[in-house]
Amino acid sequence: MVPVCLVSCSQTLSPTPPPSVTNAGALQTYRNAIGGDTAALMKIGEYYLMGTSGFPKDERMAANAFETAAKLGHTQAQAMIALFYESGRGRLQSNSKALDYYRRASAGGSRDAAQGVKRVEARIRAEEEARRTRVINDWNKAMQLNPFAQ
Repeated sequence: MVPVCLVSCSQTLSPTPPPSVTNAGALQTYRNAIGGDTAALMKIGEYYLMGTSGFPKDERMAANAFETAAKLGHTQAQAMIALFYESGRGRLQSNSKALDYYRRASAGGSRDAAQGVKRVEARIRAEEEARRTRVINDWNKAMQLNPFAQ
């Protein structure tokens, strides 16, 4: 079986699960995830997120599984990875990536994602306004310090 590519092709889900996973159901779910089953990828993400079924608690690996399922079109995974990007949990915080995934999930019918779109858009607008204000304030200070500016 070919491993599913997670996030980038340098980061893959190993063909074998962690040695601590011994539950037959979790092992089958892992095999299904390797095969690209998005529901199984979601379950593996949950196992890593919660540290259950023998999987170590690992937010980065959970995010990898969720993002792979999201890229394969799983609406719930799109909303989940958007939340990870929004919060910086298991991923570097990125409002633009969060917004992209929230929009995809919202288009897929997720009401929670629609709320996420509004929340992140509002945050982006507030950050842009704060940036504009800083630039104006810096410009005004520079003009006050430069006697030749007037």
